[in-house]
Amino acid sequence: MKKVSIFCIFYLFFQSGCFLAPVAETVIAPLTTGVIAWKNADAYKYYNQEPDILYRSMKLALAKLDHQIIQDCKLEDGTYYILAGKKDSFKIHIRKVENNISEILIRVNFLGNKPYAELIFHNVDENLNVINFDEQGQPTKFNLSPDLNQ
Repeated sequence: MKKVSIFCIFYLFFQSGCFLAPVAETVIAPLTTGVIAWKNADAYKYYNQEPDILYRSMKLALAKLDHQIIQDCKLEDGTYYILAGKKDSFKIHIRKVENNISEILIRVNFLGNKPYAELIFHNVDENLNVINFDEQGQPTKFNLSPDLNQ
């Protein structure tokens, strides 16, 4: 019986053509793109970090990519919100999911832009363990408590 059901699943999958493509994409895409998940033109990625560290890394990534930060605030629930970009608009939310697990959500423009979001995630990943130093050799600090009224 087990062999028959496995055969039926494979037969349905391979004989369906493009009919099951959306199902396969939602199941397989997060596995093939690493840990970036896509839903309604938003890119999600989970990190084993606190939101403050991800916020610092995101600001470094945006500065490295020469994106102007238009709005930068920390919401009451501890979520960081960043609106950045000149020509392209980036809406970024950084929120705590559980202890030591945080999520970054990026939406590029109105409809989303997968390669651009992946570029930003790549730069965030590179900056997670980076410490910048000033001229005196002291670590530089970002303002991790932006004004709520900005």
